[in-house]
Amino acid sequence: AGIIIVTLLNRWILIPLLLSVSVWSDSLRNGFVWDDHILIEKNEVSLKTSSVSALFSSDFWSTETEAGHSNYYRPLIALSYMVDYARSGLTAKGYHLTNIIVHTANVALVWCILVELAVPSLIAALAACLFAVHPALAESVAWISGRTDLIATTFMLLSVLLCITARRKARINILLSTLSATAFACALFSKESAIITPLLALLLASTTGAPRKVSPRDLIPYAVAALVWFIARLLALDNPVGVSSTEGVSLKIGILALLHLWGTIAWPPVFRIEYGSSLTGESLAIGAVCGVLLLGWVVYSIRSLHSSPLVRALYLAGIIAFLPSVLAIMLKSMIGVRLVYTAAAFILPACVLLLWERLSLRPFFTVTVALCAILSYCSVERSSLWRSDRVLFSKALEAPAASTRNHLNLGIALYNDGELRAALEQLDREIEGAAVDQQRYMLALIYTGAQCEILAEREYRAAIQAKPSNYAALHNLAGLLTSQGRLADARTALLDGSQRAPELRARALRQIEYLDKAPPFAARPALVRQWCTDRKSLEMFFTEAIAVNRQASELLKGRQLDMAEVYIKAALLANPKLVAARLNLAQLEILQQRYDSARGTLTEILRENPEETRAEKLLSHLNTLEGAL
Repeated sequence: AGIIIVTLLNRWILIPLLLSVSVWSDSLRNGFVWDDHILIEKNEVSLKTSSVSALFSSDFWSTETEAGHSNYYRPLIALSYMVDYARSGLTAKGYHLTNIIVHTANVALVWCILVELAVPSLIAALAACLFAVHPALAESVAWISGRTDLIATTFMLLSVLLCITARRKARINILLSTLSATAFACALFSKESAIITPLLALLLASTTGAPRKVSPRDLIPYAVAALVWFIARLLALDNPVGVSSTEGVSLKIGILALLHLWGTIAWPPVFRIEYGSSLTGESLAIGAVCGVLLLGWVVYSIRSLHSSPLVRALYLAGIIAFLPSVLAIMLKSMIGVRLVYTAAAFILPACVLLLWERLSLRPFFTVTVALCAILSYCSVERSSLWRSDRVLFSKALEAPAASTRNHLNLGIALYNDGELRAALEQLDREIEGAAVDQQRYMLALIYTGAQCEILAEREYRAAIQAKPSNYAALHNLAGLLTSQGRLADARTALLDGSQRAPELRARALRQIEYLDKAPPFAARPALVRQWCTDRKSLEMFFTEAIAVNRQASELLKGRQLDMAEVYIKAALLANPKLVAARLNLAQLEILQQRYDSARGTLTEILRENPEETRAEKLLSHLNTLEGAL
């Protein structure tokens, strides 16, 4: 409480705080992107009904659409999504606001740590400014799912600050030490990489010149906190000490990837979203060169007698904070710029302090202010990349030798926007092996909606073959077979799927039980429309508004609402004025209980077409529904 009061009373802290809010406020316009769809949008029921205890006893990826075998245990992140949902529902702006608030809190904590380490308030404010606005942090701040690093870093920095404060005197403050260990536990419950927090805390605490030196006994409260976390993780996860990916990367590519990430701090224009199986030395070369230069400078500064002990300690802390990223890349084979967020909280302030030590006051202020101004502009530009999936993955594909998974992700975004022809173009190409199941599943969805059922069945089976735990593909395959009256084949597919992927057994058995109770479907041959014969015919079909809308009507009748929404969008893209498609849209909105949107759609139709009786009937039906409610 005392630290907070002192912080609020100091005018210099306002500079980095206001700068952080102003630079990242543009991200409030961003939507749900990439993992956000699974963790939030498609996980609404869990966010609405799950208890806090359930969050602490389940895999982070235990969502409505995922089996939950990621080995990620991050209950506090899931809790933050629940809090945001309670406040904002499925409006992305509220989630982005939370990200900005948490990042700004981290900026304040960086300032507090520097002041506790005897850095003048104004200099600490300028150092915090560089951390506040650096574009390498955009993935963590401007992307909702990047919040993991934000919250974990909050508790890590708080633990470090409390540890430094607790060791100010010869007699350690037990309360503050306990709170530091508690903050460490919270960091672990936010992200596994926080395990290095005690090293950071004791390293920086040792630079204060406190009368009592650091000893192994000082690690005991942190060890207790880590033990509590590990036991909870052990109880919650099936494989608590394993990894969730076996993709891996070669030693050469792994080293280049790590240097590339460092390079994003030295040269922010480096931007890639990458996966290990498509990484090449050439694609990482520029970032790796920048990383070598930065790492060389950091190592030189640590060894140099001309650098102050504080600068050396901050640089060393940055290296320690980056160590978990080594495992993330070598074992998970994915490069995400968010992996540098925690390290940047130490590296960037150290760079400013080094300038302060080497330059006279006027050049120091000029260089620092100019650097912050340039980086602020870059951050606003970088933040806008996370506006939507389409924007993000289109940008990612501009990079030389970009990951083929970006084609998959862009294809998914185009499909959701109803651009079926463009989605098919992105999806129907060679994509790296680890993503084949998703690729085949998305193609199957396109074929299912177009009533090319032979092609759809082939793609669903290919998706399951590539990844037996793909329950969505298994579920849809069983549904397709059932609609054709092939109940025995549907049962066989579900049983085979549960045997190959035991984690799906409970779901598969529930679906079999449902099939046994449901009225049997009459046997019929697989539907094959005239446009299913070749690729060119299918592409032409997607441009014909009336034909596509007719398919949307069929999907609405079958209550396949998600797919119907895509095909309605496709029809309206082909002909925005098509009344039949707009009526289908209103009907879809009624079925989704989006009554206000449905009323707006119908009112607009009647304003343009006063004699449209179908719209009048739907509006009357809507009034009846609302009256009943």
